[in-house]
Amino acid sequence: MARVFLSYAREDADRARTIALALEKAGHQVWWDQIIRAGAQYANEIEQALKDSDAVVVLWSKCSAESPWVRDEAAAGRDSGRLVPVRLDQSEPPMGFRQFQNIDLSHWTGRGSPAQLRDLLDAMMTIPTGAAPTSEPIAEPKRSANPWLLIALAMVAVLLIAGFTFWRLSPAAPTVPLVAVIAADQSPGPKAWARDVLVKLASLQAADSHALRLVDQGGATPPDLILEVGGVMQPTSAEASLVLRGGKDRTLLWSKDFQQPGVKLPDLKQQLAYVAAQVLRCAVEGMRADGKPLSQQMQRLYLSGCSALAETDNLRPLRPIFLQITQQAPSFEGAWSKLLKIEARLAATETGVELASTRQSLQRHISNARKVNPYLAEAYLAEAELLPGTAKFERMALLDRAIERNPENSDALDQRSRGLLTVGRLNDALADARQAAEMDPLSPAKRDQYIFVLIVSQLTDLALEELDKAERLWPGASNLANTRFFFHLHSGDPKEALRNLESQRFEVGAGWATYESYLKARINPSKTNVEQALSKARTVTAAHPTALTMLMQGLATFSGEDELFDTLLQSQPESASFITHVIFRPAFRDFWRNPRSMEVAAHLGLIDYWRRSGKWPDFCADAPYDCKVEARKFFKKRLGKAHTNGR
Repeated sequence: MARVFLSYAREDADRARTIALALEKAGHQVWWDQIIRAGAQYANEIEQALKDSDAVVVLWSKCSAESPWVRDEAAAGRDSGRLVPVRLDQSEPPMGFRQFQNIDLSHWTGRGSPAQLRDLLDAMMTIPTGAAPTSEPIAEPKRSANPWLLIALAMVAVLLIAGFTFWRLSPAAPTVPLVAVIAADQSPGPKAWARDVLVKLASLQAADSHALRLVDQGGATPPDLILEVGGVMQPTSAEASLVLRGGKDRTLLWSKDFQQPGVKLPDLKQQLAYVAAQVLRCAVEGMRADGKPLSQQMQRLYLSGCSALAETDNLRPLRPIFLQITQQAPSFEGAWSKLLKIEARLAATETGVELASTRQSLQRHISNARKVNPYLAEAYLAEAELLPGTAKFERMALLDRAIERNPENSDALDQRSRGLLTVGRLNDALADARQAAEMDPLSPAKRDQYIFVLIVSQLTDLALEELDKAERLWPGASNLANTRFFFHLHSGDPKEALRNLESQRFEVGAGWATYESYLKARINPSKTNVEQALSKARTVTAAHPTALTMLMQGLATFSGEDELFDTLLQSQPESASFITHVIFRPAFRDFWRNPRSMEVAAHLGLIDYWRRSGKWPDFCADAPYDCKVEARKFFKKRLGKAHTNGR
């Protein structure tokens, strides 16, 4: 098998990782700069790796085409006959490389095995291995050497090497902390719990090589952090514990006890791994704060807040914790990001005097956080939360900016995925949800959201595949039972959904009777069953307005088209985000095939977003009418009404 040198731009690291894994799975030995040893001489090691490789796979993109280092690495491959060019987007390679046929992986999402990926793997099989690569360059016309030009080029090379070395060693690429996961004692219970947490944390390490590195405590290099795991099974409950200590002096940094009823053991295992991951991430942030670690007191307070944030929806008691840390360590970005996240979620749920106070505080803290990092992702997300529901264009623009500046922030990707669902851009929502789940593999919420978007996108086979994969990782977890119920509720077997509902494996709140009657009507859509389902949905909606979604779902499913249009046109545009996250589900396919749906879209502010952004919803590709033409009619009609009402 071939020794492969992988050349890419820093901005394309995620795509590079996916391709590196594909090559490694095929048996090739892949060298790329994410595996450089700590403290290595970067330029020297890269040069040596280039010399030793059998093939130089270059990932061309807009960013890599502008990178002098990628161009130099590609030239080394070209001039020695080892170049294998791959295209990540539709931009052209730089001059000198356009005569080569590129393997186009621009549309590969990392899943499956498309023909283009097989072309890359086939190309690897034809490369001679083990022999020293030729150093003969491609013949060019001879030119007389200009000594001053040679001196200038040498100076440029020195500056480039110095700049590259500085970039590689800069704080943007900090040393990866070493973490040892051990059992609290050597009895079978703690050893089993520790082993389970270690396996789960390994997926986090695989997803983000900069997050942490798991090591053996007895290894040659002492760990930076030690995570002690304990646990015991009682006849009626399961108990576990996590203790985080400093690696050098075993100072206690944080500890937490966990308990669940025995029947919820899978939930406890999931909770334990997720909290461990979040606390370790926060510990690493504290170690890097301002280029120096937080004080021990602030570190303990920060870890306590991070742990609670990972476990509870009751956020108001957590606000003072992070507020205190920002006051004591005003340049610590991690505390600002958590504070903004908490206040943004409070701003989305509170009412009255509390809401007004939270919004004022959030605006002030956004400004303060931007003094620490002008491009903080959580600042953009918080600004988006402050906007009214009708400001879809402005909201999505903020989410776009958050990701442009922070492409590896899984929370920003998750938020944009949810926003894209509300404007009908399901394909883009799916890409963001998948990436967010891959970046944060231990987050139940992000994994569930990815499966949810697959369901809404009617990719039922993929949804079941991901659901099965999640259930193998967390067998019996209640959140996955809820996700499977949702799958059968909307896209799968209604009889199975009804069995899940009657097993009471999860909570559905006040809408239990509505779900039950809806499923019975799906199983047997008789006139009596359908009317009973819609009647219950109307009754529940009158008492609980948030249950409107089930009424909309029922009307769309059972062809209550006239009532559905009337209901949507009578809704308040301010609650558009609450409504529009439902109307792009599979049951609404026929609704959007009716040109009158554009009147609803205009009412809810969707057409304003589509026109201003130039990003039209996915259904327009299959609609039996021209979306832009119909949208223009209803947009002008609604604009005229607004002017009339304003007189």
